[in-house]
Amino acid sequence: MFHGEQRKKIGVMGVGNLLLGDEGVGIHLIRYLEQHFVMPAEVELYDGGTAGLYLSTFVETCRALIVVDALAIAAQPGTIRVYYDDEVKPGLLQTNLSPHQVGFLETIELCRLQDREPEKLVVVGICPEQIEAGVELSATIRAVLPLLADEVINQLLRLGVTVTPRQEVLDA
Repeated sequence: MFHGEQRKKIGVMGVGNLLLGDEGVGIHLIRYLEQHFVMPAEVELYDGGTAGLYLSTFVETCRALIVVDALAIAAQPGTIRVYYDDEVKPGLLQTNLSPHQVGFLETIELCRLQDREPEKLVVVGICPEQIEAGVELSATIRAVLPLLADEVINQLLRLGVTVTPRQEVLDA
C-alpha cells in the first residue's frame, strides 16, 4: 500500500466510450460535474475514457475512488445502481459494453493484486438506453444526468466531502 501524501485524494473517474452514445455517460458526467460544481482540493475529477489498464496510474493514487460507467444491468434505461468495495468485481458487474475490453474492473483487480487498490471503492452505474455510434447521450440518459450527479455528490458526502454548487454554470 502507498504511504503519505500520495493516497490522500478522492478520485471521481468517468469511464466509457464517447463514440458510442450512452456508453460514454461516465465522461459526460465528469464534464457535468466540472460545469456545475466546485470540488474541494482533495477531490480529483478524471476522464478515464477507454484507457483500460492505463487507469491504474490514477486508481492506485486514490484513498477512495468513485467510478461512473454504463452497466449492463437488467433494468429500465436510466436506472442508477450503486456498488461498494467487494461488490466491484469482474463477474459481478458487466461493464464492457463497447470495444474497451480491458476495463476498469480488470484494472481494479490488478491494483488489488499489487495491494494498491483504494481503501474505499464505489461504482455508480447507470443502465444505458442506446449503445450505438454517436457522440450524444440518449434523451433518457441526458434527462437523468443531474440525478447521476446527485448520487456522486451523495457518495462524496458519505466520504466526508462537501461539494459546492457553482454560482454560474460553466460553458461546455
